[in-house]
Amino acid sequence: MATVSAKVFSHHKKADGTFGVKICIRHGGLRKNSLTLFIARGK
Repeated sequence: MATVSAKVFSHHKKADGTFGVKICIRHGGLRKNSLTLFIARGK
């Protein structure tokens, strides 16, 4: 069964202080990160 989670990586900070949200899909020992159109702001 696949596991899906949202990830925000601090080293991917953009010039305007936002971060791109990625979806991490894990299945059978493999991991894939997929970029989304969602944006997160830093604290």
